[in-house]
Amino acid sequence: MINPKDIDRVKRFLRDYENVEVLAMNLAPNSRVIIKSGLLMDKEARVISANKKRVEVEIDSMGYKLVAYVDKTNVELVSKRSS
Repeated sequence: MINPKDIDRVKRFLRDYENVEVLAMNLAPNSRVIIKSGLLMDKEARVISANKKRVEVEIDSMGYKLVAYVDKTNVELVSKRSS
């Protein structure tokens, strides 16, 4: 289910901008993502694999590697940091 706040943000965005293009998120293996909600909210993770609906991610935590299956709508690509 999509959060009503996210729907409102999209509506405002579409009202404010004329030339909008929707692109699929490229979640290639080894991409870095942030988990947006749930128990793992705000954790950064590495993509192991992804399909249309679900992403398998690896999270380093307390000396252990945790593998979680997360809904694709619940992750956001980490922007590349400038050096």
